[in-house]
Amino acid sequence: MTDYEGILHCLDVETGKVFWTHDLAGEIWASNMIADGKVYIGTKMKRYFIFSASKTKNLLHEIRLDSPISSTATAANGVVYVTTMKKLYALDEK
Repeated sequence: MTDYEGILHCLDVETGKVFWTHDLAGEIWASNMIADGKVYIGTKMKRYFIFSASKTKNLLHEIRLDSPISSTATAANGVVYVTTMKKLYALDEK
Protein backbone atom coordinates (compact mmCIF):
# COMPACT_ATOMS: atom_id res chain seq x y z
CA MET A 1 0.00 0.00 0.00
CA THR A 2 1.03 3.62 -0.41
CA ASP A 3 0.43 6.74 1.60
CA TYR A 4 -0.14 10.27 0.35
CA GLU A 5 3.40 11.33 1.28
CA GLY A 6 4.88 8.87 -1.22
CA ILE A 7 5.95 5.86 0.83
CA LEU A 8 5.24 2.38 -0.53
CA HIS A 9 4.70 -0.12 2.29
CA CYS A 10 4.90 -3.89 1.98
CA LEU A 11 3.08 -5.47 4.94
CA ASP A 12 2.04 -8.91 6.12
CA VAL A 13 -1.73 -8.87 5.62
CA GLU A 14 -2.38 -11.04 8.70
CA THR A 15 -0.02 -9.47 11.27
CA GLY A 16 0.71 -5.98 9.94
CA LYS A 17 4.45 -6.71 10.12
CA VAL A 18 6.44 -4.41 7.83
CA PHE A 19 8.56 -6.32 5.31
CA TRP A 20 9.94 -3.21 3.60
CA THR A 21 9.21 0.38 2.59
CA HIS A 22 10.37 2.56 -0.29
CA ASP A 23 10.33 6.35 -0.58
CA LEU A 24 8.86 7.14 -4.02
CA ALA A 25 9.94 10.81 -3.74
CA GLY A 26 6.57 12.27 -4.62
CA GLU A 27 2.96 12.49 -3.53
CA ILE A 28 0.64 9.67 -4.62
CA TRP A 29 -2.59 10.77 -6.31
CA ALA A 30 -3.79 7.37 -7.55
CA SER A 31 -4.15 3.83 -6.29
CA ASN A 32 -1.43 1.36 -6.99
CA MET A 33 -2.20 -1.58 -9.26
CA ILE A 34 -1.14 -5.17 -8.65
CA ALA A 35 -1.04 -7.44 -11.70
CA ASP A 36 1.08 -10.36 -12.90
CA GLY A 37 3.08 -10.47 -9.65
CA LYS A 38 4.05 -6.80 -9.87
CA VAL A 39 3.10 -3.56 -8.12
CA TYR A 40 2.64 -0.49 -10.36
CA ILE A 41 2.54 3.03 -8.93
CA GLY A 42 2.95 6.57 -10.26
CA THR A 43 3.70 9.84 -8.48
CA LYS A 44 3.03 13.54 -8.76
CA MET A 45 6.75 13.95 -9.54
CA LYS A 46 6.34 12.24 -12.97
CA ARG A 47 7.94 8.98 -11.87
CA TYR A 48 6.46 5.53 -12.46
CA PHE A 49 7.66 2.52 -10.49
CA ILE A 50 7.29 -1.21 -10.99
CA PHE A 51 8.17 -3.54 -8.10
CA SER A 52 7.95 -7.29 -7.64
CA ALA A 53 5.01 -8.12 -5.39
CA SER A 54 7.10 -9.97 -2.82
CA LYS A 55 8.32 -9.89 0.77
CA THR A 56 11.75 -8.86 -0.51
CA LYS A 57 12.09 -5.39 -2.03
CA ASN A 58 12.86 -5.63 -5.74
CA LEU A 59 12.51 -2.47 -7.84
CA LEU A 60 12.18 -3.71 -11.43
CA HIS A 61 11.82 -0.40 -13.27
CA GLU A 62 11.65 3.33 -12.63
CA ILE A 63 10.40 5.41 -15.55
CA ARG A 64 10.38 9.20 -15.91
CA LEU A 65 7.23 10.43 -17.70
CA ASP A 66 6.18 13.83 -19.09
CA SER A 67 3.86 15.02 -16.33
CA PRO A 68 2.26 13.97 -13.01
CA ILE A 69 0.42 10.64 -12.85
CA SER A 70 -3.02 11.15 -11.35
CA SER A 71 -4.90 7.97 -12.23
CA THR A 72 -4.55 4.25 -11.62
CA ALA A 73 -3.01 2.19 -14.40
CA THR A 74 -5.01 -0.39 -16.36
CA ALA A 75 -3.75 -3.73 -17.66
CA ALA A 76 -5.11 -5.54 -20.72
CA ASN A 77 -3.67 -8.19 -23.04
CA GLY A 78 -0.14 -7.97 -21.59
CA VAL A 79 0.03 -4.17 -21.81
CA VAL A 80 -0.09 -1.69 -18.91
CA TYR A 81 -1.73 1.64 -19.80
CA VAL A 82 -0.61 4.66 -17.78
CA THR A 83 -2.08 8.12 -18.16
CA THR A 84 -0.35 11.30 -17.12
CA MET A 85 -1.91 14.73 -17.19
CA LYS A 86 -0.76 15.06 -20.82
CA LYS A 87 -0.42 11.63 -22.46
CA LEU A 88 -1.40 7.98 -22.51
CA TYR A 89 1.47 5.45 -22.37
CA ALA A 90 1.37 1.76 -23.23
CA LEU A 91 4.04 -0.24 -21.40
CA ASP A 92 4.91 -3.79 -22.43
CA GLU A 93 7.80 -6.23 -22.07
CA LYS A 94 9.40 -4.98 -25.31
